[in-house]
Amino acid sequence: MQVYKKAKERVEQRQEQVDDFVRLRSVELGEMLVLDTSRYLTASWDKLHGKEPAMVGLEAQILDRWVTYLKDPPKDHSNLKPWYDMVARGPGAVSREELQAFADGFQQQVVALFAQKHEIDDRNYVKLGGAKGAKDERTRQYTNLESLEIEKYYLWRDLASDPFQRNGVFFPGGIYYYGVTSRMRRDFEVRGVGVPEVKDIDLFLSGQWQRHLDRMRAELETLKKAMPPEYPFLHGVRDSDKPANARIHIRGDEKTLGEEAPRRFLSVLGEGIPKPFTQGSGRLELAKAIAAHPLAARVMANRVWLGHFGQGIVRSPSNFGQLGERPTHPELLEYLSARLIESGWSLKALHREIMLSAAYALSTKHSEQHSAVDPENRLFWRANLSPRLDAESLRDSMLFVAGRLSLESGGSPLPLDDANTRRTIYGYVGRTILDPMLSLFDFPNPNNTSEQRSVTLGPMQRLYFMNNEFVARQADAFAERIKRVGQNDEERIQMAYRLAFGRSPSRDETRMSKDFLRVSGGAWSQFSQALLTSAEFSSVN
Repeated sequence: MQVYKKAKERVEQRQEQVDDFVRLRSVELGEMLVLDTSRYLTASWDKLHGKEPAMVGLEAQILDRWVTYLKDPPKDHSNLKPWYDMVARGPGAVSREELQAFADGFQQQVVALFAQKHEIDDRNYVKLGGAKGAKDERTRQYTNLESLEIEKYYLWRDLASDPFQRNGVFFPGGIYYYGVTSRMRRDFEVRGVGVPEVKDIDLFLSGQWQRHLDRMRAELETLKKAMPPEYPFLHGVRDSDKPANARIHIRGDEKTLGEEAPRRFLSVLGEGIPKPFTQGSGRLELAKAIAAHPLAARVMANRVWLGHFGQGIVRSPSNFGQLGERPTHPELLEYLSARLIESGWSLKALHREIMLSAAYALSTKHSEQHSAVDPENRLFWRANLSPRLDAESLRDSMLFVAGRLSLESGGSPLPLDDANTRRTIYGYVGRTILDPMLSLFDFPNPNNTSEQRSVTLGPMQRLYFMNNEFVARQADAFAERIKRVGQNDEERIQMAYRLAFGRSPSRDETRMSKDFLRVSGGAWSQFSQALLTSAEFSSVN
């Protein structure tokens, strides 16, 4: 363990040195590029109006960024209002002298803005206590730092800010920003946001600067390769040496304290006043008391039933109190909870008993007679239609039909990118930034407990199947898998339907599939993606 920790510390130190070098060079680069702002503006004017701009000393990529930025008039600052006034008048009504005067004046504003930002950063650096405090999130949070006025900040952000995501909106970085650190890349990977290579500072480094950066990166890679495997660990808690009772927070205010609240089981769930816990903090005693209470087995049995039938016997699975719903089959709930306890709390035995029952074997067939009495199917007279697979099952199903699903078990969690073909249950789940695919298909918030999955159906989910690269790759692999079997198109269509839907195609489906393949010139990838996009693929009948 100590060997791993020391190796990891060396890697982190070297990574920090690389990131600091990239960050500093990026700041310096931005301050140099600002001095060409006037020329970039006049060159953008020419390019936007169909003229060949003068490019001597200018970077084509930065000019492209300026052109893209200026095409969109709504800005969070007013500094470019004269520019858009000139655009509204038309190029014929604007003299070169007027354009140049605005560009020069705008550059003076930006140079002054960068100088002011530099002075504020220097003062904040002192307030934070130097580099250590500047990198500590808690220190930054509780230090009264200075900042630019809001409009000035927006202008500076659009020109020089590094990439960030705030309130669900991703900002890819300012026009003059080129330094992408390792932390940014990790954040982008978790979000599924690609980082264009033009953001790399290497494009502007040469000579000794580039050799120094290359040497540090090479040393970093050597250190990473030399790292031993990470030791296994579990997150846990332990009792404090001197546990004490908490005091009641009157009206929820931590500063307005009332009397002590003894550590003991809930009196509302028992008779009389429960005895105080005496063993350490009382956590273990509380856990044993919860497991011994009949309500725990009922809640567990109800959750298992909910997973199989879509609704619990008690339809408020986290509320068995007075404000919760009454059980539709109280005797059944008592029976299942008793069986759970008798089996030594074996969930496998409970699953088996439920799945071998007559209720689980029911079809979804509609009955006017039963529907008139119980239109919501609260009494489970038929099977409930599944509106859609959950996010994990959906991703695993695409990998399976593509023939790419890895059945390897255990191991460390990995990002759910294209290279990861393992079951989604082994995917990395970020608590602050959830994978976009999981979020789109109603994966619960990792920061909260969730009693059951919500299921939404919306146009963004359809667009995911139509446009997402992951889906396209699985469709390509699915198509290649189909083309390797059968002697003709009809046999391949049969195989495609069996893999995707677990059934053979109807006569009409076979005819339409053949017609599509004939008209499209044998576009099996498009055919495969159409099957993956269908509602039948993403639901269970």
